[in-house]
Amino acid sequence: MILFNLLPYREALRLKQKQDFFASILLAALIGGSIAVPSNLFLNYLLEEQNTKNQLLKQEITELDKRIVEVADFELEISALESRRKAVENLQSERNLPVQILSELTRLLPEGAYLTSMTQEGGTLRLSGIAQSNQRVSELLKNFETKGDWLGFPELAEIVAVGNESSSSNQPAMVQFTVFVRHKNKIATPAGGAGLVESR
Repeated sequence: MILFNLLPYREALRLKQKQDFFASILLAALIGGSIAVPSNLFLNYLLEEQNTKNQLLKQEITELDKRIVEVADFELEISALESRRKAVENLQSERNLPVQILSELTRLLPEGAYLTSMTQEGGTLRLSGIAQSNQRVSELLKNFETKGDWLGFPELAEIVAVGNESSSSNQPAMVQFTVFVRHKNKIATPAGGAGLVESR
C-alpha cells in the first residue's frame, strides 16, 4: 500500500488562500481608497464653494441692509422736504390773506358801524364794535352772508345798547355788538398775519 503525505499540499493551499484573502482585502482597500479620497476631495470642494457663496450672500445682505437704511433716510428727507414745500406753499398762498380780510371788512362794514377789536382763532374771527342801531348790525350780518368773498357764516354773539336813549339828548342811542365770522375757505390762522390780525 502506497501512502501519500498531503500535509505540505494542504499547508501550501492554506497559505495561498491567506495570501489571496489579504490580496483581495488590499485590493478592496485600494479601490475603496481610490474612490473615497477623490469623493472626499470633491465634497470638500463643493463645501468650500458653498461656504464661499454663503459668505458672498452674507456680504450682499449686509450691503442691502445698509441700502435699506439709506433708503429709509432718503424717505425721511423727502418727507421733510415735502413738509417744507407745503409750508412754503401755504405761506405763499396765505401771505395776502390778512390784507384781503381787512379789505373785505372795510367793504362790508356799513355806514354808522365801526370795529373796536378783532381777534382770530383758527379760521374764526371775533369782531367787536359799535353801531348806531340794531339795523346797522343786521346790515353787517347780511353783508357777510351775501357779499363776503373771504368771510361768511356770521353769528351774532351779543348786542348791548350803550349811550343815552333819552329824547332830550342830542346823541342817538348806540349798540355794542360782537360777531363771529369764519373764513369761507377754512384756512387756518396765517403765519404771516400776526401783525395785522391779533391771535387770541
